[in-house]
Amino acid sequence: MRRLLAGLTVLAAAGVGVIAPATGAEAVVNPLRNLELTQSTGYAGVSEAYCSVGKVVIGGSFRSSPGVSTTSRLGTFKPVSKVNAEGHLVYGFRVSASRQYVTATTPPITVKALCADWVHGYEIVQRWGFKNAVWEKTSKATCPAGKVVIGSGVEATGGNVSVDEVLPSTNQVGVKAFGKPGSSVAWELGAYAICSYPLINRSVVNTGVGTVDSTGKAEGRSLCPYGTNVLSAGFDLIESLGRAGMYEAFFDQVGSRTGVSVRAVQAVYPSATWRTAAYAVCAEW
Repeated sequence: MRRLLAGLTVLAAAGVGVIAPATGAEAVVNPLRNLELTQSTGYAGVSEAYCSVGKVVIGGSFRSSPGVSTTSRLGTFKPVSKVNAEGHLVYGFRVSASRQYVTATTPPITVKALCADWVHGYEIVQRWGFKNAVWEKTSKATCPAGKVVIGSGVEATGGNVSVDEVLPSTNQVGVKAFGKPGSSVAWELGAYAICSYPLINRSVVNTGVGTVDSTGKAEGRSLCPYGTNVLSAGFDLIESLGRAGMYEAFFDQVGSRTGVSVRAVQAVYPSATWRTAAYAVCAEW
């Protein structure tokens, strides 16, 4: 069993064979090869972790402290790419938070990017909604026919916006965010789906749900089925209506099983009853 270790750690050199193509519109089942986990910590409200040259990002996770929600707003949790100093295209994952007021300090943010050799059918789909001052917005990014979601992301731009959910499913990623009530500032919401042809024993697990406690925090953990490992993280703030914020959706491990742990904190009072759910996209590797 591969272990999710901290730092710039090569996780696996998978030797899974290709399964013969299925009939009809279904594509071949992909193997995941030569996975690595990269990590970076940012101290100015943004952090990016990049893959080695020649690899693609499968998914990402992040960890901060409650202050990222009480003094700042999570605004970006998405796959990225850039041309590095040597002229090579590299893929990675970015997380950012914006300050709610001028005197606030943004806590450090640690990002992990799970990377692999090129995956058959790999592509990143993004979809943006309208730019306006509506309080609640949703957006969905859908993979092309025959492909599945292996990773997900969200980005909210403009205004004082709180990301509320990133929900991966079979072939779609749904996201939701809330703006500041009564604000006239226009903002946009984008959803990201990292797609590929089907993977071996892929599943989405969202069993880890926690209710807000007396300290204003909630947490949950979802673990992948035995024989599979986590690929990417998602989360849901259930019935928070923008009053809570995520400060962790992080790759986790309990014994031999990997998954996702999430933590959120009440960001706007008065308090309310809300829950947080962890989403883990899993597959064999």
